[in-house]
Amino acid sequence: MKQSERRIWLIQELQKEMPEYSHYPIPKTSEEQWRFLRGQKQKGIGETLREQYEVS
Repeated sequence: MKQSERRIWLIQELQKEMPEYSHYPIPKTSEEQWRFLRGQKQKGIGETLREQYEVS
């Protein structure tokens, strides 16, 4: 699998895990794809930390 195919596969998997982003089209350029992936990863990390340290 080429890098470009891997990026597209990762984006598709993230969209399956996070349906609120499934309506966003997959970016066409490699740089835009990396930005999209990086943004999703950072959002996911933030949500995980928020849930982990949530005080009731």
